[in-house]
Amino acid sequence: MHDPEPCTCGECRDLDRAFPKEGWQAKLPLNADAAATPATVMAALRRARLLPSTEAALQTSIETTLAGAGILAEREVRLAPGERIDFLVAGGIGIEAKARCQPRAIFRQLERYAKREQITALILVTGTACGLPATIGGKPAFFVSVGRTAL
Repeated sequence: MHDPEPCTCGECRDLDRAFPKEGWQAKLPLNADAAATPATVMAALRRARLLPSTEAALQTSIETTLAGAGILAEREVRLAPGERIDFLVAGGIGIEAKARCQPRAIFRQLERYAKREQITALILVTGTACGLPATIGGKPAFFVSVGRTAL
């Protein structure tokens, strides 16, 4: 399998410049004992009031929610050069947060992440109106609407 094209959104490149010596592997224990399930992560996120004003605020509210639910997660995990997912939950669940973004760009980014071995499922948390298929690249895909969590 060849590596997919790196992200072109600029965010990953900026993070790579800021943190050039970080390794590619997550530091979490990715064993079954520490792993969360997509259902437990989704339940925690859907119960929370997530702040969609900026992507940084959204990420911070997700981080607080996961920690409060006792879900082990690492933020800004480098999957490959130029590829960083916002959160990687123990067990390989990737969470991508988007305050506002074009649905097509979001989907292309999730497709790239789904090709990575360390990703077992994907959760998109966004204020953008869009839908996701049940799987992306053979990995289960889930959607949390920030507007829905605020109601």
